[in-house]
Amino acid sequence: MRALVAIAGTFVTIGLVARLRAAFLPAFELFRSFPTEDGYLMMTVARNLAMGNGMTSAAGTMPTNGVQPLVAFLQAGCFWLVGGDRAAGTRLLIVVYTIVALATALLIYRLGLRLVGRRAALIGAAAWFVSPVVLFESMNMLETCLYAAAAVGVVWSLACGHRGVVLGSLLGLAFWIRNDAVLLVAAVLLAQLAARRIKDGAIVAATVAAASAPWLIYNLREFGHIMPTSGIVHLRTGLAVDELRTAAMGLFEYATLVASFEFHAVQQSGMFAQICAALVTMAALALPWILLGMQPEQRAVWLVPTFFGVALLIFYTLFFDAPHFLRRYLFPLSPFLALAWGAAVVRLVEHMRGSWLRFLTPLLAILLAGNFLVRSGVTIRGPWRTGALFHGAAWVEANLTDEDWVGAFQSGTLGFFHDRTINLDGKINPEALAALRERRHPDYVLDSRVDYLVDWASLLEGWARSDNRIRQQFETVELDRARNFAVMARR
Repeated sequence: MRALVAIAGTFVTIGLVARLRAAFLPAFELFRSFPTEDGYLMMTVARNLAMGNGMTSAAGTMPTNGVQPLVAFLQAGCFWLVGGDRAAGTRLLIVVYTIVALATALLIYRLGLRLVGRRAALIGAAAWFVSPVVLFESMNMLETCLYAAAAVGVVWSLACGHRGVVLGSLLGLAFWIRNDAVLLVAAVLLAQLAARRIKDGAIVAATVAAASAPWLIYNLREFGHIMPTSGIVHLRTGLAVDELRTAAMGLFEYATLVASFEFHAVQQSGMFAQICAALVTMAALALPWILLGMQPEQRAVWLVPTFFGVALLIFYTLFFDAPHFLRRYLFPLSPFLALAWGAAVVRLVEHMRGSWLRFLTPLLAILLAGNFLVRSGVTIRGPWRTGALFHGAAWVEANLTDEDWVGAFQSGTLGFFHDRTINLDGKINPEALAALRERRHPDYVLDSRVDYLVDWASLLEGWARSDNRIRQQFETVELDRARNFAVMARR
């Protein structure tokens, strides 16, 4: 057990260093460390909120609900503490998200004590915290890690025997963290129904409805629909191969924890995706037998993440068009897969007891930690440090003034550094979303105050060809297809 504690302590230390080191980087590298494009969208709205402009974008001129509310308030508090300073706020957020990740690992351990035993809980929680794929998803400046913590907290509450108002309040909190927690609510209610706790289920449902009502009413009153604009943008129906392939790879990564393929060429491999899909399918087919072999109390608890996982997969593969975000959407399942991973490791070590193969376990742990250090964790320079999005922010800073209005489909990174940036894909811009849905988007842009369009060349060139009036009113002043970067200026 001492060796296991030492390995877990080493993993936690590596995970802490890998996260916190970014807070001490120079500003240029700091901004290119963990925040994603959507993370910068959230940070832009939060910073406006902290500066007294309300939940807005575009220099405080455009009200939005295209963020998750509780995390927007949390980030706003961080920016308020530093007077809206971009660098200081980002450094503070890195510390805050590190604390959230560490707290999530502790919750995983506490839940594991009740479900899989101390050794499996310890190694599963530590491996989750140090996992490369978990590292970047938990530090993306979005609600992702806090949502995972809420999911684990709900299941832990169930394992502790909490019901009614307590459970409903936790689910209401999860909804404020991320709105698709309605799927987690449905999973809990299904589990309650399976256990014939109809009265408890009704109390949970009523509590969740009361807790979520303020945000839903605000959305309906101010924007005409209860779903945030960031979600409506990607709604669609129909089977999508890309979503299924990415889901299979994401679940494989979360189930193994040892490496992330998101930023490697292997993610484009159809053969690799098929292998991942086959392994995930076999695990899914074995799941009913595993559940039947559990004690009734354990089975009742494990039903919640099982139902939740199925609901997430169905919704985001069949009704949502954003395969590149699927790892993030499936992230709340990672803690439960980590516990299963820990239980499998402990079972494997027990089978090897008395064999010379048992000495391979600490060696494997050292190799995994070394791989993380060298390739995927402490020494990596950040997957978002380069690309057209930061190139666009640098171009605007070098060539435009703070008074110039800029439009961009990919407006997260640019909008964080240049206040007068108008989002054009509708994620945080209700006006652009309405124009897209009513097929009058070119009219919206042409009638707007936008002076420059700065974005991916592949986006701007295709969009400009869609309407002759765009080419008549805007001319290309910068085009770098090698970097996938373009700028168009109003004539």
